[in-house]
Amino acid sequence: MKYNDLDLKNWQELEINTDSLWIINQRDKSGKHKNVYHGNFIPQIPNQLINRCTKKNDVILEPFMGSGTTLFECEKLNRKYIG
Repeated sequence: MKYNDLDLKNWQELEINTDSLWIINQRDKSGKHKNVYHGNFIPQIPNQLINRCTKKNDVILEPFMGSGTTLFECEKLNRKYIG
């Protein structure tokens, strides 16, 4: 069973962070992302997880939707979502 669309033969060209420690210099504030909700986290975290663990058009359940950070990343990465 294939869990994602990653081709690990050319992992250096992928838009995912392949290090074990994710060092993120600056919060992504593009598109729908705003830092006005106190409980939200930086969009790069769900972006990396969605890219690594799902395929395009998969459905992602986000029961703790909050400000919608994960849902916005689902839209950006062509995943369906339930929040």
